[in-house]
Amino acid sequence: MNQAVRQMPEPGGTDGLAGGVSIAAVEAYFDEALPLYRLLGLRLTALAPGRAEVRLQPTPQVVRPGGGVAGPVMFAMVDVGLYAAIFTLRGILPMAVTSDLGMHFLRAARSPEILCLTEITKAGRRLAYADARLLDRDGRLVARASGSYALPTEGGTAAP
Repeated sequence: MNQAVRQMPEPGGTDGLAGGVSIAAVEAYFDEALPLYRLLGLRLTALAPGRAEVRLQPTPQVVRPGGGVAGPVMFAMVDVGLYAAIFTLRGILPMAVTSDLGMHFLRAARSPEILCLTEITKAGRRLAYADARLLDRDGRLVARASGSYALPTEGGTAAP
């Protein structure tokens, strides 16, 4: 990975993260509550306050005709990254849900590894907003996205 692109701390760090949040804790939660995460072959490789890094080494199951990673898989990378980035600020929130997610595909993702860098741009009481960049192994931008998550109220449910 191009060092100029990498803006996240090395994997495993928990400095400044909400209580109990670590890569291991988030992945254990995803294993239990979001099995699609492992089925797609996604890996959470770094966390920092308001940021998450998700990687994919594409297998034939996630590649579309023409050799690029399928759009829904890249969409899932962004969604998972946004979810994990929220956890770094608020702890693991099972009832946080996607409220909006838009994506722009810029080139075919034909790389042995795809990286999704997600950053929370604003976190309020009821909504969190984020931007994401998906890069190939050479650091070329293949897609960009922005979205929001509805955060649970004190009763534990997501905002309507």
